[in-house]
Amino acid sequence: MERIKKIIILLMVVASSINSFGETITTLLNEYEEARIEKTKDDTIGYVYIFSRKDIEQLQLNTVGDALKLVLGGYYLPNIYGVKNFMYASSITRVAEDIRLFIDDHEVSSVHTLSPFFIYDDYPLTNIDYIEIYVMGINSRLSAENGHLIVKLYTKDPSKENVTVVKALADSKKGYGLSFSSAYQISPYSSYFVMVNRSEKNFTKPVLYRTENNRNYDRTDAYLKFVYFDTVIQFLATRIKRGIFGGLSADLSPDYGRLDGTNLSVSITQKLLQDKSFELFMSYDWQDRKREESNQFPLLIYKPYEDPIFGYPVYYDDRRKFSKFVISGRKQFETDNNTLFVGGDLRNYTQSADVKTVYLTGYTREYTPYHVGYYHVYSVYFDEIYRLDKKWKFNISAKLERYSWDKNRDRTLLNGKAGFLYTQGRMLIKLFLTRMYIAPPIALIEVAATDALKPYITDVLIAGSEFRLRKKDRLKFYLFKGEIKDAYKYSSTFNGIINDDKIYRFAMVFTEYEARINNSHKLNLTGWVVSNENYRAYTPTVGGNLILHGQFRNAGYFLALLYRKNQTVKDVYIPDTYDLSAGLSYSFRDGLTLKVKGENLLNREQKVPYFSPVAGDGSYSSADRRLTISLEKVF
Repeated sequence: MERIKKIIILLMVVASSINSFGETITTLLNEYEEARIEKTKDDTIGYVYIFSRKDIEQLQLNTVGDALKLVLGGYYLPNIYGVKNFMYASSITRVAEDIRLFIDDHEVSSVHTLSPFFIYDDYPLTNIDYIEIYVMGINSRLSAENGHLIVKLYTKDPSKENVTVVKALADSKKGYGLSFSSAYQISPYSSYFVMVNRSEKNFTKPVLYRTENNRNYDRTDAYLKFVYFDTVIQFLATRIKRGIFGGLSADLSPDYGRLDGTNLSVSITQKLLQDKSFELFMSYDWQDRKREESNQFPLLIYKPYEDPIFGYPVYYDDRRKFSKFVISGRKQFETDNNTLFVGGDLRNYTQSADVKTVYLTGYTREYTPYHVGYYHVYSVYFDEIYRLDKKWKFNISAKLERYSWDKNRDRTLLNGKAGFLYTQGRMLIKLFLTRMYIAPPIALIEVAATDALKPYITDVLIAGSEFRLRKKDRLKFYLFKGEIKDAYKYSSTFNGIINDDKIYRFAMVFTEYEARINNSHKLNLTGWVVSNENYRAYTPTVGGNLILHGQFRNAGYFLALLYRKNQTVKDVYIPDTYDLSAGLSYSFRDGLTLKVKGENLLNREQKVPYFSPVAGDGSYSSADRRLTISLEKVF
């Protein structure tokens, strides 16, 4: 009997030790992940929202869209072309020319619209390690290209992976996804990561006026990363085919329409000098776009497509090819109290186009002479951080840019930022003033009323405070107060895009509370309020997110509730949103993981308003109720 007691006590000690060891390993992994993110995170850029590797896995974030939907202060909604775009609260759904999406150092936006979402709205996260999202700030260390939101997707380090992963998923709307990835270290100095992904997604087809509106898509993605010493070469290829939804049709009911796109790119990053403080980056992108639409009602296309005799066309065939070449160099100088970052870049965009329209009488016109053939940007910049002591950190940066467009006047612009960070114990305070210019894309220059379309100006005051509560808990408050000058708008008088003479003022207040429980569970609560002056709110001005996820041994779970307050836009009532998603996962011992995810479980998704001279005013759904099952095998 005494021997049995001793055995039981020994087993209890061993079990306790194993449990303690498991918690220690979990803690170490969390600390390693945080340290890796801290190397790229920049606190001098407004507000930073981060999805770690663990967040991506536990929240079952399969695509970029799954992540951006959870970002506080904004919404990820389909525009009238069926393409999901990120927009800040109160903004209208549109093609977002002010959002920048990076895969590592490579900016992947469209040459035509400067928006990344036509191709990358649902880019798979198979090759992504973690995500950093920067709100309303500029910093040349992250991006030589200005944006009101900067999304950085950091790819996985193949030398740290050394696995092959096969994944398959299917959903209740008859969609599917298949992906294969393999990453290995070939030698002490070289490694590779390869990914191939194929997916199809289907949506409910609403009838806004006459016909069903289709925004289904199928996409194929391929990615290759090769690392040799301090050289990183990346290849990226994506092809997508999608429905046109409402398109350009006056009644939002095209009789026929399609959108096809192909992106191919290669980029090279090279670190030089003994201390690796100089970085050279080069990239080349080739983009192909095909767009076709026909309708019995006119297609509402701005100048120059309206004919003085025949009016607006009823058929539109748009085929374009683009290229983008970027070369940049960046050097960092470090002393005890100073960090100075200097650099410069050249961006060269070209376009060839074949566009024709057919009018109700059968009359056909071609519009090649109107197209912008090139677009060049030259910039030099610096960013300096001065550390007065352990508490005070001052930051100033400036960027001089020269824009040269075909069919638009050249511009030389100065962007800048100045501010400080103050740290006292567990408290961090930020205060920054920024000025940034958002240049007009080729798509707007081509339909501008004159050849003098200017980049619009955004001036923003950013004030924030962050508090560490207990060990890992954080509480954040942020205020963004700013104004926009020379915004783009359509003028019916001139039948084209012009710079608005109004000044649009806005204020946004964000708050976030993050708590970690036993290193295995994470709670995130966020809320925001937005107010505007001289600008109608088209999406809810008040919202909040509750996100909870974690793991019990081999089982994982998550729950996400997104709330948006009701809003009346003109005469269209948008009800309260209670978008609930939840999921479970289980990892078996042989490297097999099963996941189940339910989206929009309450069927209270956010509605998107629309306004049409023929179809009238109304709203359409932004998301379907959907069940997704996935199976992943690690070899």
